[in-house]
Amino acid sequence: MNLGESRLRRSNSPFLFLLSTGLQFLIHDMNSSVKYYIGDIEPEPGTIFVFGSNPEGRHGAGAAKVARLKFGAIYGQGEGLQGNSYAIPTKDLRIPGTRSISPDDIVENIKRFYNCARANPDLKFKIAYRNTYETSLNGYTGIEMIAMFIYAGPIPDNVYVSEEWAETGLFNENI
Repeated sequence: MNLGESRLRRSNSPFLFLLSTGLQFLIHDMNSSVKYYIGDIEPEPGTIFVFGSNPEGRHGAGAAKVARLKFGAIYGQGEGLQGNSYAIPTKDLRIPGTRSISPDDIVENIKRFYNCARANPDLKFKIAYRNTYETSLNGYTGIEMIAMFIYAGPIPDNVYVSEEWAETGLFNENI
C-alpha cells in the first residue's frame, strides 16, 4: 500500500490510522493533542503562515498566493522562511502530474520546517492546510499530508494545525 492508498480502519479501541509510506507502517491513536487555530490565519505579529509551495517559488494559486499577497512570501523562493510565511515544497511544477514530489521528499522538507520552528520559539507557525479528505493542489489529501507531518517527527510546541486537522484525531502527543 502506498501513501495514495491510505485507509482509515476501525478497531475495537479508538480509531487507528494505518498508513504505509514505503518505509514503514504508521499506526497512531486518533486522540488529538496538537495545538490548533480556528478559522482563517490572519496576519498578526509573531504569526507565520506555513504553506505548500513549489521549488520554483511561483506563489500563484491556493495558499501560496495568500502567502504572497498577505504574508510576504517572496516570488521565486520555493522553500523556507520569507516575510511572515514559511514555504514547504510539496509540488514540483517542472514534473507533469499532481504528485510530483514524493512523500519521502515532502517529509524531509517538513523536517527542515520543524528545525526552523524550533530555532524560532517566539513565533507561532500556523499550517495553512485545512482539507482532510479532499485533494490539495499537490495531489495529496489532507489525511495524507497529516501522515507526512506526523512521520517527520515530534511537532514543535510552536506549530499549530487547523481545527479541521486537529479534529481528525490523527495527532498524538506520544509520537
